[in-house]
Amino acid sequence: IKKLGLENEIEYLNKEEEFYLLCLDAKRRLISSSVIGTGLASTVNVGMASLAGSISASGAKVFVIIHNHPGGDKNPTEIDVVATKKLMDMSISLGIPMDDHIIVTEDDYFSFHSHDLFERLYDVSKYNFKQSKDESVIIAKLMKEMMNDKK
Repeated sequence: IKKLGLENEIEYLNKEEEFYLLCLDAKRRLISSSVIGTGLASTVNVGMASLAGSISASGAKVFVIIHNHPGGDKNPTEIDVVATKKLMDMSISLGIPMDDHIIVTEDDYFSFHSHDLFERLYDVSKYNFKQSKDESVIIAKLMKEMMNDKK
């Protein structure tokens, strides 16, 4: 975040969660950054069609999603994991890779990429789900694995 010069733009202790979109060129240089959604501490509404349009229009070769956890817990919630999977699915259909999803707090952060969750979620993306319940079971297993990895 500091490398991109965004440390003053992200409100870590805001009462609302805020989602940021960083569009990057092929050399991972910042093309644009924007707030793509805000909401209560537990939910943020991010329109996938609008997000896909912003990414495509920017000419980005990759993108990063960053959002804050105002409560101070850097760890992803189940909602964060499900949202990341949906973002990855959108990324695949756009043909523009999502480089990371980063959760920030006042003094810490969590990177899905650094914790190998992207690889696990890409495996999930290969499944052909018959019902959303099936996806929830797999997401729950990933969350359990992630918690076990922390021990």
